[in-house]
Amino acid sequence: MSSIVVLLKTPAFRKLFLADVFANFGNWFDFTALMVLIAYEWKMGAGMLAAFAIAQGAPMIVLGPLLSVWVDRLPLRNLMTACMVLRLLISVAFFFVPNFYILIVLVFLRCTLASIHFPARQAVIRQLVPADQVQEAVSLGQIILYTSQIVAPALGGALIPVIGVRNIFLLESVMLLLSTVFLAMLPNILRANESKNSSASGQNKTAQYFKELSEGLSHIRSNSMLFTSIILLSVGMLLVVLYDGLLVLWVKEMGLGESRYGTIVSALGLGSIVGAVLAGIWKGWLKAPMRIMSFTALLAGLLSAAAGFGTWHLFSLSWVGWTVVFLLFGAFGAAASIPYSYILQTETPQHLMGRVSSVSSSSLNAATIFGPGIGAFLAGYWGIGGVFVFSGSLLTLLALLIFLFINPRPKQA
Repeated sequence: MSSIVVLLKTPAFRKLFLADVFANFGNWFDFTALMVLIAYEWKMGAGMLAAFAIAQGAPMIVLGPLLSVWVDRLPLRNLMTACMVLRLLISVAFFFVPNFYILIVLVFLRCTLASIHFPARQAVIRQLVPADQVQEAVSLGQIILYTSQIVAPALGGALIPVIGVRNIFLLESVMLLLSTVFLAMLPNILRANESKNSSASGQNKTAQYFKELSEGLSHIRSNSMLFTSIILLSVGMLLVVLYDGLLVLWVKEMGLGESRYGTIVSALGLGSIVGAVLAGIWKGWLKAPMRIMSFTALLAGLLSAAAGFGTWHLFSLSWVGWTVVFLLFGAFGAAASIPYSYILQTETPQHLMGRVSSVSSSSLNAATIFGPGIGAFLAGYWGIGGVFVFSGSLLTLLALLIFLFINPRPKQA
């Protein structure tokens, strides 16, 4: 824990950390308010919610990799600050939005900005953080993410009856303004390829663009550790979200009662925070991050399959026992994501960070978009338990194969 505190004492990283805190909490306030606005104020159904999900995911999946070339060209501080200012303006526009169709356009634009901001943030971490503190930096990023996912929706849900759903967007705007202030205070980072691109002639710009775009893909293919980690986490994410939307039905089928659903969701969130903290403190996995990533994914797969077997009455646990299962599942999932982020940072050259992180983000977002629909389809044939068993068994098998037979070169602690 002391190493994390030391990193936060670094002025430049502390500003980035505070910017992330306000931006992440603002994002989840935003998400909660948008869900309430669509479902309750406008009384929209499942079709419109699906359109909303597509508008959120499409920019990260499609536009993110295409725009990443400019992330690796432009000044990072100015780029991130500009993205945050535009996101702030969109948040204010949410307050006045008159109908769903304009809302969808605004959501698409906001997520396009996020598809630029995310790889730029990864590049900034690489520039600001020394190699021996990358573990702490990526752990702190995940802790912020998991904490905001738990606290912000709960707080936003409590505030909506008091101040109204649209005023949540103004609260988000204040948070994004604070995030913008801290981003503007970051040091100006000039990378070698910035001056190269700014002085390049205008000839053959299209060919140069696609050449730079392909460099990121080529690096991923050529680096076994990076390629394997992206495949494992992307497939693992797809298998997990197969049943993510079915969790409430699993709780119902297990006869645990309505109140236990909130308990299990809270256990998942708490486990994620615990897993991220432990992965940030313990340095033993740094010598072989791929091994710990595949091992924790294997354990998560076994727990998922166990939840499915529970619906088949092959064994039984009390609600306390199942709460512990999902607490551990959250911890193992988070523990797998930290080595992944570490590998992404340490196995990618600085000048390719935007392009490589955009490709990895695209694959993860594709899993989250398509997974729930596939899971609902499979549940119609196999039942809720069958989806849990299928996804858990497949994740276990994939992780076991990687753990046993794929052994990229170890990292030095």
